[in-house]
Amino acid sequence: NDEINDKHQFVNELHNQQRINENSQDSNEYSQSPQTSSSSSSSSTPRKPTTPLRKSANTSESDSYSEKDSHQDNDGEYSRSSDDSEEEEDEHAIVNANIQELRIRKYLPGTQFRVLHNFNAIETSDLTLHKDEILILVKQEDDDWWLFKNPQTQQEGMVPINHIQLQSKTYKQSSRSRIQPVTSASILVDAFKTNNYIPSGFIASDLAPLTQQNQYKLSFMLIPQMTESNFAFTDLYWQNDTDQISIQDTEYQKILKIKKCLKIPKIKGSQIRVLGRCIRICLYDGFTIISNIHSTRARLSGKSNANDLTEDWYFAPNKKNTIIDQQCQFLIRSNEYDRSQHLYLLIELSQLCQSKVNEEKCEIGCGWIMISIDNSEKNNYNKRLHGGHFYETNILLNSQYKNLHSQGLAGKIDRYKQARIQFSLESREEHNDLLYNSLPLKSMIVPINLVEILVFYRNELAYQLQKRYHSNSFSTVPLDSIFLSTFYQTLEQPDLIYLLQRLYHRNKK
Repeated sequence: NDEINDKHQFVNELHNQQRINENSQDSNEYSQSPQTSSSSSSSSTPRKPTTPLRKSANTSESDSYSEKDSHQDNDGEYSRSSDDSEEEEDEHAIVNANIQELRIRKYLPGTQFRVLHNFNAIETSDLTLHKDEILILVKQEDDDWWLFKNPQTQQEGMVPINHIQLQSKTYKQSSRSRIQPVTSASILVDAFKTNNYIPSGFIASDLAPLTQQNQYKLSFMLIPQMTESNFAFTDLYWQNDTDQISIQDTEYQKILKIKKCLKIPKIKGSQIRVLGRCIRICLYDGFTIISNIHSTRARLSGKSNANDLTEDWYFAPNKKNTIIDQQCQFLIRSNEYDRSQHLYLLIELSQLCQSKVNEEKCEIGCGWIMISIDNSEKNNYNKRLHGGHFYETNILLNSQYKNLHSQGLAGKIDRYKQARIQFSLESREEHNDLLYNSLPLKSMIVPINLVEILVFYRNELAYQLQKRYHSNSFSTVPLDSIFLSTFYQTLEQPDLIYLLQRLYHRNKK
């Protein structure tokens, strides 16, 4: 340990000497030498802390960097300018406080830190730093050199902790505020993978962030489309002779029934809390998502064993009063279906997880499938789930699948050891054609027990607009309807939709 410390002491002194020589070219920013420091003291530029030595086994946790925070002169001796200001001393105390806090606290892998000063790697295992770069913590070591990853260069290396600062923390001379680090879902998932908490094919969910965008919400699909002149609607007509909305047939219409998901690899590790499970469904044309993204919750079987390495997901039965975010049966409509082009059904499994260390939440994609859909009468599917992102191919959901057989009888048996999802696509019920065709012509995925409510809304909207048209076609006065004005917000609340369904069916009787 003494030899290693002597080696680093020598290298650090060379590094500090080079830094002083480089800084001497700019007298306005750093002092050239102890003899000329008085000429530049008025700039009050905070000093850069030098690189800490790697700790030996007998190094105390209370060791301070105070002896390393001053500049070296040409003889390698430490000296301080006689004109150091009180502000500089306060800055020095703040740096020491930052280091002491970094030593005391424990940080989750994936936490972001900001680089305070430039640093040239001393050893091949070190990471070269540039000021204001963002680094991702890979491992918090016991000494003052931690393992970090640079997300821009994808390089990993050791970093001295007096060159970094917690990204979400701002130090002030008067006080320091403690703010929890904000990490993206992908960073948190990468940290879970590093600790082998999740399989290699699990990712930060691709569809979860998109569900927050209006264009992928069901309410967006219900907005009536205007003609180019903006004087009429293209998909919303009121028929006075039948006293109802006009119906329009669509190119593709199917009933999707989700049955169950089998052999899903469990998320392990005492540092992760699973808050919920769901699947997300949408239509994809090979380039972009063309429908809303619908989420439905899944549940585990009561017979599941804590020691099992996999789990099965089940769904609530299809009933009229089933809450829409638990419904397993859906109406799929699209007017963009073309036999010469492919239209895909994309399904992603997801788990909402929370780190027990810093309470950060993220949605983890637990596999996906994409199938080309057609107009055949009925198809039953038992599809293996893929890992990685849905635009990637040949990514295993679990690296352990490599050990399974792929051919012969053993291959057929091992195929059922992999995660898969069972579902069916069936023709629409003919007796409900009029009901289904009252929906917009846009590509959409609707819980089957929500269709009647949506048709009721569109009928009411068309009636109100038609009534206004006869009275004053150019009126800009808002519609006097609480139901119409609040319906879009209500769609985002499954419990309110549940109450609306109960009221609708009760009054319908």
